[in-house]
Amino acid sequence: MLKLNKVVTKSGTFLLAGICMTLALQKVMVPKWVYPLDYEEHTSRAEEFCKLSSKPIQAVFMGTSHVLYGVIPMEIYEESGIATYNLAKSWDHVDDTYYFLKSSLEKENQIKEVLLDVSTLFFPPYYEPAWRYTLDNMPLGKTKMEAAEQYKTYFGGAEEKNYIGALFPLYKYHTRWNQLNKVDFGVREHAYAARGYVLNTVVLSNTVTEEKMNQLADQRAGLNGIYTTEYREGKGRTVKKWMQGYDPNPNEDALKWLKKMKELCDEHGVELRLFKVPTINDSRTYGSAWTKLRSEAIKKVAKDMNIPFYDLLYDAGLKMDIENDFLDGGGHCNFSGALKTSRCLGEYLKKECGLKPEPSEVYEKDLSGYRKIRQMGILQTEIDFREYCEKLKENWKKDSMIAITVNKGIDGFSKEDMECLAELGTKTDLFENHKDNSYMVLFDEGERKYEAVSEMDLHMEYDAGTQKLHDNIIPESMAEEPNEKGQVAETNPLTINMDSSGSNVLVNTPPNASIRFNGTEYCVNQPGINIVVYEKSTGKIVDSVNFHRETKEEKLKAFRGDITSLTKDYEYYIYDSLAGVQK
Repeated sequence: MLKLNKVVTKSGTFLLAGICMTLALQKVMVPKWVYPLDYEEHTSRAEEFCKLSSKPIQAVFMGTSHVLYGVIPMEIYEESGIATYNLAKSWDHVDDTYYFLKSSLEKENQIKEVLLDVSTLFFPPYYEPAWRYTLDNMPLGKTKMEAAEQYKTYFGGAEEKNYIGALFPLYKYHTRWNQLNKVDFGVREHAYAARGYVLNTVVLSNTVTEEKMNQLADQRAGLNGIYTTEYREGKGRTVKKWMQGYDPNPNEDALKWLKKMKELCDEHGVELRLFKVPTINDSRTYGSAWTKLRSEAIKKVAKDMNIPFYDLLYDAGLKMDIENDFLDGGGHCNFSGALKTSRCLGEYLKKECGLKPEPSEVYEKDLSGYRKIRQMGILQTEIDFREYCEKLKENWKKDSMIAITVNKGIDGFSKEDMECLAELGTKTDLFENHKDNSYMVLFDEGERKYEAVSEMDLHMEYDAGTQKLHDNIIPESMAEEPNEKGQVAETNPLTINMDSSGSNVLVNTPPNASIRFNGTEYCVNQPGINIVVYEKSTGKIVDSVNFHRETKEEKLKAFRGDITSLTKDYEYYIYDSLAGVQK
């Protein structure tokens, strides 16, 4: 008997060790991008929620990429004191979201409200990447077995291997050996504290207004891809014109899953609510344009199912700026638009949902970092020159260096525009006397360190350590000459190089602008005024922008190029600092 017990003990120990090794290997082999973007942040979103689910998170937001980019839980907490989490994913489908929610509600949690963006109701089920996000981040249990069975019916028919691959991701991903990197072994490049929100500060305007969007949808409503007749005046003939129809009704299969989600929330004593982050676009080219016809269709569904519905565009009257608040011309909010939707939702949670502020130690710890990220996001999404100068004056003078240089002069700028520059501390009257000249100015913590205007090209180098500079006008003003590589000695912590060429330079050189920090170029280098903002405490570039006017009739335009890497670099630096991660 004793010998049998030893055998059982050894066998059990061996089996337990095998299971632990298999689970550890599976964690390594599962892709860390999952969905929708190919970087670790999206795995971090799921991991962070699992860690915080037992904390006082009172509400979660679910839905498509409109929520992913459009709802900022840290802003909601800042404004209302209510801790929330953004669980959205691109191309979210309500079927896999049902299982993700079910798994979440089964854990210890304090969730009182689930808010689902209704765009997901217009997508048919059966989208595999969204399912993989759900399954690969779900712990093994009864709910995962149910989800795996559903996954098999969608994507594998009766093949048992698809069920096994859904239940045990190692079966699906065991061939990823040649793709593994340090992130797969749990070595995260950066800390994470965004509470599910994905920051994006790109600004891309649109010409389709809310009114135009609804007019276009109304014209196509009721048509189902038929020919309509049109009489062309002056040509004396009637022609046929193809008109694609517009169906504003949600997907029937999605509504079945919505009903199940409602029953699930009722079972757990959680309130399910529908809401809509605004999208303003042409429904002929963008399938998720949020028209009044769709809003009315969802209101009927919500009423029939007894689910509250909050339409931020038509009910809350949220005023979205199609020139400033979207990252892709009306499809998804950028940071500016997300601030508006988040503040609106914070008020809704307080007034309509009855949620009360509950201090969260975790959220409180990250607030200071979020405020810095918010300040950066507000600056990067500002496209009005005068407002931009005002923000520099109010928020970026104490701890920053602001470098401004001109390419091809300032033709098209008004006297009022130049007065905004003067309020920052410039002394040169560019508008009256130097519209076509080369020009540059450098501020260090609000103090004007250098300013020059000339009919010739300008070149300047500033050593922030010794606060000495030289230029092509007064070269002897620099105590230490550059070394052979064109950089100052290693003892200098920061070197700024600036170039400017106006349109009437005395030598035959093309217009140019350059702003380099420690040898790296950050200037947009477009005609007009180019600005680079550097934050001294973080050592990060927080913005690089150009302002120009193509014609005198147009407004001043802001152009930034691709600043995504600058945005992420700053955001990650703040997260790492909060977590005490040394880089």
